[in-house]
Amino acid sequence: MPASWSSTPRPVTTISDGALVRRALAGDTESYGTLVRRHQEGLFRYARGLGVPREPAQDLVQDAFIKAYRNLATCEDPNRFEVWVFRILRNGALDFLKDIRRRGVSVDVIPLLDPSPGPFQETVRSELRADLEVGLGRLPTDLRDAFLMKHLEGLSYEEMAATTGASVSALKMRVLRAREALRQVLAERSLVWM
Repeated sequence: MPASWSSTPRPVTTISDGALVRRALAGDTESYGTLVRRHQEGLFRYARGLGVPREPAQDLVQDAFIKAYRNLATCEDPNRFEVWVFRILRNGALDFLKDIRRRGVSVDVIPLLDPSPGPFQETVRSELRADLEVGLGRLPTDLRDAFLMKHLEGLSYEEMAATTGASVSALKMRVLRAREALRQVLAERSLVWM
């Protein structure tokens, strides 16, 4: 057993985002570091899911946290820091993607499924992942964005609305349309497999 593991459970204390934001505003830089560690992976997955390549996604996440830190005092609801920083990242990622599309450079989409052991399962998952990437690539940005926030990041519709500025009903419709479009792509592609 590794030395860092203990046979006795440790009490889990999680400091809220709001408390960490207040501490960071008071000058505790380690509290902001905790916020970064807490949310950087989700932000990275989100940027990749939007179609931003790996290295630019890392840069965009870093830029989002820098902008958030510089403007931390303007965060109206510190308990919703995650939604606020997602909005900052989303704006940066969409600007990046607009620029890429203007230049005609292709973008890649994050694989949504992790490969599992076994050659057959790996092949099936690989084909499904490729089909999902094709489907996500065909979606308009607003549908892809809503689908990824809901199904990749697990945000509630209220959190999505706070991030995008769209209404909850509009976001529900976007997620529904995205699902229907992806279902259609998967149905078309499954005919190719047969």
